[in-house]
Order: sequence, then C-alpha cells, then structure tokens
Amino acid sequence: MIKALLKKELAQIKKMYLTNKRKGKQGGKGMFIFLIIIYFVLMLSMGALDSLFAFNLIPTGNGWLYYFFITAMAFIFGVIGSAFTTAAMLYNAKDNELLMSMPIPPAYILLVRMIGVYFMGLIYELMVMLPGIILYFIFAGITPLNLIFGILGIILLGFVILAFSCFFGWIIAVITAKLKNKTFLTVIISVIFIGLFIYIRFAANSFFKNIIENSDAIGKSILNLGYPFYAPGLGMTGNVLGMLVFAAIAGVLFGVTYLLVSKSFNRVVNIKPSEKKAVFSESMITTASADRALVRKEFKRFLSSPAYMLNCGMGLLFLVAGAIAMLIAAGPVNSLADSILSSVPGGARLLPVLGTFAVCVLAGMVDIAAPSISLEGSYIGILQSMPISPLQVIRAKFTPAASIAGVPAIICTVIVLAVLKASIPEIILGILCTAAFITFITLLGLRFDLGKPVLDWTTEIQPIKQSMSVLFAMLIGLLGPMIPAGLYIMLAPVVPSVIYLAVWTVLFAAASLLLINWFKTKGAQKFVLLGQ
Repeated sequence: MIKALLKKELAQIKKMYLTNKRKGKQGGKGMFIFLIIIYFVLMLSMGALDSLFAFNLIPTGNGWLYYFFITAMAFIFGVIGSAFTTAAMLYNAKDNELLMSMPIPPAYILLVRMIGVYFMGLIYELMVMLPGIILYFIFAGITPLNLIFGILGIILLGFVILAFSCFFGWIIAVITAKLKNKTFLTVIISVIFIGLFIYIRFAANSFFKNIIENSDAIGKSILNLGYPFYAPGLGMTGNVLGMLVFAAIAGVLFGVTYLLVSKSFNRVVNIKPSEKKAVFSESMITTASADRALVRKEFKRFLSSPAYMLNCGMGLLFLVAGAIAMLIAAGPVNSLADSILSSVPGGARLLPVLGTFAVCVLAGMVDIAAPSISLEGSYIGILQSMPISPLQVIRAKFTPAASIAGVPAIICTVIVLAVLKASIPEIILGILCTAAFITFITLLGLRFDLGKPVLDWTTEIQPIKQSMSVLFAMLIGLLGPMIPAGLYIMLAPVVPSVIYLAVWTVLFAAASLLLINWFKTKGAQKFVLLGQ
C-alpha cells in the first residue's frame, strides 16, 4: 500500500513541474531538458558562491566551518523553497479528503506525504550541497570516510529541512484555511520575497566578504555555542562522532515532527475556509449608474487578482519606496544636488526636470490598463450586449488605471521636487507633466490592447505577462521619459526648466487628445467587432 501511495506522490511531483497548466498536457523530453538546464545553471551559480568559502577556509584547515556555511545556505534554500509546496502537498492536497475516506491508515498517508516533502526539499538543497561537496573534495582530497559522510550529511540535512518545512507549512496551511480573502496575503508574501531577493542581491557581496574576513571570529563563536552546532560540519569532514551527533539531531527532529504533524494532520486537513453564510436581504440591493458600476468592476478586478497586482502594479511599490527614500536620504541628496549645481552647466534647471521624468519612469511601470480589455476574455460579449457605448467601457478601464498610478506618482513628484529644492512653478509644472504622462501612457496601453487583444486565454497570466500590448506599454513607459530627460541635459544651459516641462506637458496632453479621438471613432468600431 505504501509503495502505491509513494508512486502516486512522485507522479504528482513530476506533474507539478512537467505539466503545461494552460493546456493540461504533460511536457515531453524538451520540457524536462529545459528544467535540467535551468537547474544546472542555478547549481553553477551556487557553486560560484560556495567557491568563495572553499578558497578561504578549506586550505587553512577549517573544513568544518566551510561545511557549516554551505549547510546553512542549503538549509535556508530548502526551507524557503519547499515551505509553500509543503502546505500544498501535505495539508492542502486536493485528494486528502478522498484518501482519508478510504481504508488507508492515516499514518501511511502522512508518511508518504512527508516523503514527497523530503524530496522537494532535497531538490533545493542539492543546488547548494552538490557543488559544495565537490569543491571540498577538490581542495581537501577524497577519502572513503569523507566521501561516505559527505553523502550521508546531505541525506541527513534533508530531514532537518523537512522538519522546519513542515512547521512553516503548517503555519501557512492554518492561515490560508482561516483567511477568507487570500489575495492580499499572496501579494504581501510575494512582495516580501521580492524585497528580500533585491536586498540580498545587492548586499550579498559585502555580506559574504565580511563573513570570510571574520571567519576566525565566527568560527570561535560557533565553537562556543556547543558541540551540536558544529557537529554536522565536523561530521561531513570525516569525523565519526560528529556524524553520529548529526544523525541523532536529524533523527530526533524528524521523529518529533512526525508525531506533532500526525496529531494535527486530520484537524488541519479538515479545516474549512472561514466563510460566513450569505443571507439575502433587500437592503443589500444597491443601484449605481452604468459608468460607476463599470469603474467599480475594474477596481475589483485589479484588487482580486494577485497576478494582476504583482505584474501590472509593481511600479506602485517603487513610487512609494522612491518617495520614502527621498525623505530619509534628503541630506545626502541635497549634498549631491549642490555638487551638480556647482559643476554642471544649467544644474539649477536640470534637477527638477530629471526628478520629474524619473518619477515618470516609475509611473510607466504601472501598466494596469494594458491588459484590461484582454482580461475580459470570452465575456467581452457581455459588455458588447449591454446598453452602453464602447467609449463608456474605455473610460471605465482608463479611470481606475490612471487614478491608481496617478495618486502615488503625484505625491512622489511633490516629495522629490521639494527635496531637490525646486521652485513653486517647477513643482506645479512637474505635477502637470507627470499627470499628462500618466494619462498618455494609460491611453496608449488601452490603444495597444484594443488593437491586438488576447481574448482566447485559458489563464489570466497570458494577457498579463505574454501580450504584446503589455510589452509595448512597458517599454514606452520606461524608455519614453528617458528621451526628454536626456535631451534636457544638453538643453539645460539655454532652456528654462519651467518652459521645458510646459512643452512636454503640452506634448503629452496633445498625444492623449489624439488617442481619445481615435477611441471615439476607429476604437469604438474595433470594440464592437471584438470576439467576432
């Protein structure tokens, strides 16, 4: 029975990675080879990181400390990589209730689920440990003992990762089961991980450099913590006692985890999402104009889709972060501004213009309108059949997109220009220029999407991430403001900043009027013919 359950679990893991979720078909050898190549590239990058420790620690006789660092990295990768899949595979698997209703001991189901989680953690762990152990053999040489203990250490570390993955997976499963609206939780967690990735990416070099430079002090601190903390690293170098202690730690953690999970497994699996029973009353009926109802629909569409918010609203985070960063670093920014004023011709004029268009670049990353028509999908006919004009639909898609991007962009513009000590006329024209640009880029995204919509999608990721309208809107939104900013670097000595900002405000406004005129004529005709 365990063999059959294990075979089924491994088949589900294979399906998770090799199935095309849009078409529901399993990928062939090409998909498998592609994933292997990606995995190999990631392994090489982790090997490059491992080599920093190998060069500095192994030749000095600190092999145990080398293994301590790479097992710590493998542990972090394994837990972070498999925590969410643990919640999905162990507690939230779709066939949990079916299996629990069968004459199968729950202990068997749990054991097989945990084996699947173990293999998932092992996949992430090997990205760090496999190149790490090879580097150790290169620098320290291979002996039968360190070869066997090195492989055994990888296996035992997998059980440690399993224990912590089950703990975090349990927390995630309980939270998601109790939470009614999972959209914002998904967005918040994704944003946190993106922020951590960006921080680690930029801080990694100095962080690891400090670790290597202070390896002796760190090693002494680890030794002072006690034998269990450095026993795994010592054991993987060939120390028998260290490996026995590591095995005992891994065994105890797995045993305790299995006992705790077995007690909570049935309860967590059977937790139903907290939903209040809907009770209809006449007071719930509200009326609104067609325009207001359409605008409300677009707001709800954006706020109910994590993929939509993360992919098309990421620029909002940068606008908020940029404004906060300018306030925090106002002193250094002013020092830099003073140096530009004294060394660059027309520096006093240059800063407000560059600040305004820098905000426009960030606002250009908010492309909410670009996939909005495509997201109607096969339901576009419902809008076409309603007693509303195509222009009302276009206006309803424009208003939320422009307001969501416009409010933080204008606030960011005010903060940036105030920190740069711009004059009142420069701040006013900076606001107008930013607003005109957002109007233009939002209408342009709608124009692209109406011209080439993707209505036959099977998952919303297709129009959000793969449509040409989003690509073109993003490119123009990013590169468009850089052109006037670059031109003004040459024109600053002869053209006042107020005049330059006013000219571009008029240009963006004129382009917006041309787009509005197109929507009233050809655009309306194209909308009527969509889906036919």
